[in-house]
Amino acid sequence: MKAEIYGPLGSSRYASYVADIHESGAHLLKIINDILDLSKSEAGRLQVQDSEFDLAVSPRAVCACFGRRPRPAGCACPSPARPRRRPPP
Repeated sequence: MKAEIYGPLGSSRYASYVADIHESGAHLLKIINDILDLSKSEAGRLQVQDSEFDLAVSPRAVCACFGRRPRPAGCACPSPARPRRRPPP
């Protein structure tokens, strides 16, 4: 549906819903993989690998996922953070 292989979805709202469903599925897959990694860790079979990641992506992803829900007074999603360069080793 996201690629509209069988034709357009019609309303742009449907495209937004499909994108939300796809992102939710991807998020769920990440959670499942994290749980499987915890199982490996507890069994002593986890191989740790160093990797770089954009720290600003996580808060944006959370706000995108929960941004449409009502929030208590005074709670808001922060503006996107500017990525910082990693200091040279």
